[in-house]
Amino acid sequence: MLHPGFHALCFVIDPNKFSDVKDQFKQFMEYFGNDASDYAFVIMTFTTNENEYEDHFRSKIDIKHPVTSVFEFCKDKELFIDNKVSPAEKEEMIKDIFASIDSANVKKLTPHFSSRFKTLTEAAEAAKTDEAAKAAREAKAALKAAKAAEIKHKQEILMVERKALETYKRDFEKLITEQTDTKAAEAKAAEAELKKELQRERETSRAEIRELALKLDQLASKADEDSYKKDLERERQAFEAEKKRLEWEVAKQKGIADNFQAHARDLEQRVFQAQFFRSPFYYQPPTDSPKEKSFCTIL
Repeated sequence: MLHPGFHALCFVIDPNKFSDVKDQFKQFMEYFGNDASDYAFVIMTFTTNENEYEDHFRSKIDIKHPVTSVFEFCKDKELFIDNKVSPAEKEEMIKDIFASIDSANVKKLTPHFSSRFKTLTEAAEAAKTDEAAKAAREAKAALKAAKAAEIKHKQEILMVERKALETYKRDFEKLITEQTDTKAAEAKAAEAELKKELQRERETSRAEIRELALKLDQLASKADEDSYKKDLERERQAFEAEKKRLEWEVAKQKGIADNFQAHARDLEQRVFQAQFFRSPFYYQPPTDSPKEKSFCTIL
């Protein structure tokens, strides 16, 4: 038997082999007794969870079946592990089993069981409870006495502080009375000085305003001058553009006139030639061959 006792008594059952369960678990239940049932669990192998167990295996259990006594002894505390899953998934299911056991045991007076140490454990727990209650009473009494002493000490401190405050109040009132006239004179002098300072600042502000107004006028004049210059520049650019356009137009008209004059000279030449060929000065010597002709032009 482990000292001080085991934390869980697990009965491992394959739900596919319920028929193999006879009386092999009976001797364990009798040996540990009913006191161990709070720490007893049934581990169902080849089963993922309670829903799978209820759907596929629960209906196969007869109330007279020997396995029923095991479930009753364990108070229907069932844990599950599927042997067919991967090692990683199986490791997670094992962690869930340990977590379920710890969660169930933490609710008990002692998280472990041993029939041999049960009486001693209960007695020790009772003694610890009595000692805790006694310590609590003593602590409560000591706390009460400490609070009473603290209250008395605070009252004494409060009385001393009250006397000190009264003394300070008298001294302060006396000091205030003595300093009233002095502070009044100082306040009057400070007021006069403040008025002078305000007057100087007012005059300075007026001078700055006048200077600023002058600068604004100068800036406005400069802005008007710049605007006038910009207008002149735009007019000059427009004049230059118009000048170029007129020069181009003149060149174009000149070209047309030159063409017209050349055409006129050509016409005059043709007219002259036509008149000349009709005049008696046109000489055409005789020839035997009709194909050979001579032309002579007398200018």
